[in-house]
Amino acid sequence: MKKLLVILITLVLSNTAVFSQNAYKVLRSAPTRVGKIETLAVPRFTRHITAPANQAKLATKVAQLYSANPTKGYFRSTTFSNKHWPNTTVKQFVISTAFKAPILREPSTLWGSYRYLKELVRLSQEPGAVAKGYERKWHKIRDVATYRGVHHIVNKSTLKEIHTRKKIKSQNNHKPYPVKLGEMQNDAPGIIHPFHGNPEYAPMFHNINHQLALYDEGGVRAIILDYFNNMQELHKLYPNEAPVIYQEMVDNTLKEAELWAATYRLRWK
Repeated sequence: MKKLLVILITLVLSNTAVFSQNAYKVLRSAPTRVGKIETLAVPRFTRHITAPANQAKLATKVAQLYSANPTKGYFRSTTFSNKHWPNTTVKQFVISTAFKAPILREPSTLWGSYRYLKELVRLSQEPGAVAKGYERKWHKIRDVATYRGVHHIVNKSTLKEIHTRKKIKSQNNHKPYPVKLGEMQNDAPGIIHPFHGNPEYAPMFHNINHQLALYDEGGVRAIILDYFNNMQELHKLYPNEAPVIYQEMVDNTLKEAELWAATYRLRWK
């Protein structure tokens, strides 16, 4: 077999970011040939989760969502330096898992972080990655002209406002706020749905005032549940357009989102 090709999709931890919830690698070996038949290699993901030490149990559950046998997690203390503040030492829990990339079918049934779903969209360009009959849907997702790509359930604009609030509060208390906005947004809960980019539905999916009100009242959890409730209502109105929302999808998204909220110091509920 040819040398393993490793495409690194990873997060570089800066000196201002205390946690990085997800770092992914996509591993792909060369195809094998038996006689005249060539078999495509199945891509594999490795996922490395770094979380606050007090979230070890939840981080293990999240790792098990993709694979039943993640590595045994371990604790570590990491010191981060910043020229504006004294060094910060934090306790972390680290756990890794590996799993086969799914055969891509209905995009709206997928769940995970924005970062992970973007990698699946990239993967959809490879031969054999998309199941027969679903090629057109994935082509539309990748097509800039008819963009229906990965959507932040908690909008980027909402996260930017929350990040600004927390940063100002920390500065007023003469404390560092060691969370990098871009990484928080990339690790945020993502989704793929057919109404993304449609101005008609912008008030439902891109309403910063509505999401901030939900956050102030019920945290990230309230925003996640509001999204799924809206999508269920749309499915009742447009059963041929809006996807079915499965309870497993809701439950898994909530677990991912709870860990994400704890990692980036957001209010959960």
